[in-house]
Amino acid sequence: MNSIPREAYSYWPSTESCLIETKYLVERLVFSRQNYKDWELSALSQLEKIIKDKPFAETFDTSEKLRFLYGTGWNLNLTVKVIEAHVQWKQDWPSYKLVYPLITSILNSGGIYIHGRDHKYRPIIIVTPKLLLEFPQHLLMATAYFLLEYIKDHMFLQGQIENLILLIDLKNFEIKDFISKFITDLQTHYPCRLANAFLLNTNKSIQGFLKYFSSNTIQKLTIVKKQSILMKTCNPTQIEEKYGGSAENLRSFWPPAFPSSNYKAESDPVEGFLSNYSSYDEYFLQQPKIFTDLSSLKISQFEDKESFISYSEFKDEMWQKLDVISGSFSFLHTDICGKVQDTEQEGQLKVSRLRGKSEDITRTSSNVAKKMSIEHELMESNCCIENTCSVF
Repeated sequence: MNSIPREAYSYWPSTESCLIETKYLVERLVFSRQNYKDWELSALSQLEKIIKDKPFAETFDTSEKLRFLYGTGWNLNLTVKVIEAHVQWKQDWPSYKLVYPLITSILNSGGIYIHGRDHKYRPIIIVTPKLLLEFPQHLLMATAYFLLEYIKDHMFLQGQIENLILLIDLKNFEIKDFISKFITDLQTHYPCRLANAFLLNTNKSIQGFLKYFSSNTIQKLTIVKKQSILMKTCNPTQIEEKYGGSAENLRSFWPPAFPSSNYKAESDPVEGFLSNYSSYDEYFLQQPKIFTDLSSLKISQFEDKESFISYSEFKDEMWQKLDVISGSFSFLHTDICGKVQDTEQEGQLKVSRLRGKSEDITRTSSNVAKKMSIEHELMESNCCIENTCSVF
């Protein structure tokens, strides 16, 4: 079963859906196949001049460069450092398919899983933090990495579907310190991927939960008091009964569940929602094989040229590799998301908290800032904001 419905290839988001511009928020959600604004092109031009001699300059495409510019609040020097950290982060991780044997217990726990799509065909991730507390932090990060890379490979369409929806069930969940690193890592390495997040069963600790998100991300959060609000952007058949929909509550959480072929929400027009042009043929010819059931991942594991003799030995070696990574690399034990401390020592990158003050990103991404001559400002030595927020 293809995890992308055929009709989704005919969905092309409106200009307003690709670039959100409000009094409090300016953020691009769709980056591929777009005509960028003059001020976006100006910032990209300046960034490309800085990184032209960097090893990743040619391999990092324009849309990804722009994502990270948004994520760092247009801070050029910070963007370069974050991209370098991200490239290293990706190199440190093994292929996400090789991580699968280590995280099966988390995928089957019901703590985090993929269930359906919203009315714009964006995949929905259900998260119940309480069910994840028993698992080690580095495996939770590995699970997030696995799911997000899987979604990027098999559930997104460039220029059409580039974002996801979060449904977070906070019932009986008390905020833990580890959530800070978890969220800030996701905001740093997957900027501008979140379209909306719905918070259910919130309690008095909700403010403690919100403090970990950037200002732009907070603009995308909705505290759900009535479950019917979900149906404004999701068809009831895409939502489980326990959250007010009509889909049967899951008992098995992997592979991803697609309960229905009906995606229209109550507010969608009867006609005219889809285009006459479909990109299906492009993907049909170019997309790699899609693994719909990663519980039988043995074959795909060996396609990665890893010479493991048995599943048991494969799992043991992956555990050892993950332990080495955990002890040696920053992405499992150091806050990559934070304020970058400038250093003159070549080859060193010190990144702590990028989130910074929430008002900075709002100010940087405001309509007022957008209408200013960014190209002129970028040439000024004080144009960059030192404390910025990553945008998830």
